[in-house]
Amino acid sequence: MKACQQYNWQILAWVILDNHYHIMLEAPEEAGTLVNLIRDLHRIKGLWIKRKISIAKEVKKVWYNYWDTCITYERSFLARFNYVHHNLVKHGYVKDASQYPFGSYYMLFRQQKDVWLRNEIQYPWDEVKVYDDF
Repeated sequence: MKACQQYNWQILAWVILDNHYHIMLEAPEEAGTLVNLIRDLHRIKGLWIKRKISIAKEVKKVWYNYWDTCITYERSFLARFNYVHHNLVKHGYVKDASQYPFGSYYMLFRQQKDVWLRNEIQYPWDEVKVYDDF
């Protein structure tokens, strides 16, 4: 959150898994700062993980790459929004995304359950074609 605030990006959706993460951001006018935001995020969180998790001390880098996509269509945005929130279901962490506390869906679903259930039906996450076999 601090890196996003520093570079004026707004967090829309996120989920953290044990070997990767997904995040959807709304760009500021100066969208060229994304590289700096990701660099700072990876550096700061990587150092934190290495301090807190003993096995992580053995690896050279915790986070080492990223790729981004600029979404310009509402339907695509909503499908990917659902994809981010249900990525942990795809990878078998839980059967129901609302059970997983390490993502934005956990809080959002509890606040507006009916809205999110309708959204998932209208914009299915499992039809999004994204390379994500980690």
